[in-house]
Amino acid sequence: MNRQIIALVSGLFALIPVAASAQTAESGPDFAYRHPGRTQVVFNIERAKWIVDQRLKDGDFTVPQADAIKAEADGIHGEEQFFSSRHGGRLTIAEQNKLNAEVSQLLRQINA
Repeated sequence: MNRQIIALVSGLFALIPVAASAQTAESGPDFAYRHPGRTQVVFNIERAKWIVDQRLKDGDFTVPQADAIKAEADGIHGEEQFFSSRHGGRLTIAEQNKLNAEVSQLLRQINA
């Protein structure tokens, strides 16, 4: 019984460095400095979603309209995550420009 507990505890302690490194890889105070392209794109996506929320509160959008636009924004965010996964957490200039163009199109759709 004691050997099973020791093995279980040892296994859990072996996972702690992995969990700690996973947390600091995507978050932390220097994320924006290390990934300025991703930060810009994600900020623009979140800004678009915030505008949709404000327009929903003002009665300019119905809930289904707001949900559809937010789903588009989430799709762009998923695309950003896919692109960055191919380049060690970074976006190429072409990918950043493509994503920013998609967000701009979304903002035009919101403001139409």
